[in-house]
Amino acid sequence: DNRPRAFATGSAEDVTVLTGTGVHLPMDREDLVRKVGAEVAGRYRCVPHDAFEESNMVYIGLSPRGTPLWLNRLVAEADFKVVVGRIAPHNTHGYEGGAKMITPATSHWLTVLRNHSCNFSPYCEYGSYGENPSRADVDDIGGMVHLEYIVNFVVNRFGEPLRAFCGHRLL
Repeated sequence: DNRPRAFATGSAEDVTVLTGTGVHLPMDREDLVRKVGAEVAGRYRCVPHDAFEESNMVYIGLSPRGTPLWLNRLVAEADFKVVVGRIAPHNTHGYEGGAKMITPATSHWLTVLRNHSCNFSPYCEYGSYGENPSRADVDDIGGMVHLEYIVNFVVNRFGEPLRAFCGHRLL
C-alpha cells in the first residue's frame, strides 16, 4: 500500500491539525475547539501556528519570486499535506484558499512580510488571479512544499458553507 501511513492505518496519533493563523495571535484551546469542533479537537493533535516562534520553523528555500520560505516544522515534515480553507475574494491575493493556507497561514513572519511586499502591484486586488504576483508566489510555494490536496469551501455572507471544492492545489 503506497498511501501515507495515517491514511493506510486510520491511526489518529498520525494526524496533526495545525491551525494556520499567519501572523495573527496563535489560538488558545477554546479557539481551537471552536475552529475545528470538539470531536476533532478531542481525537487528533491540534496545534496553533505561531509565526514568531523561530524554533518551530524550517527553511525550505527561495520561491521563484525570491521569497525566503520559512515554514512551520509540522507542515514541512508532514508526509501528506491537506489544507482546509474558504474561497472568498481577497483584497491582495485575489482569492483566499488553496496554497494561501501554507503562506501566509503557516509560515514565519519574515516569509509573510516578503510575500506581502508583492501586494503593492496594481494586479493585487479582489478577484485578480492571472497576473497577481502575491497569488502566484503562494501558489509557487504550494508546489515547493508538495501541497498534495486542498479542501476549500465557498461560503455565504453568514460564513456558512455553500459548496466544497477538493483536489489539486490549483483547482
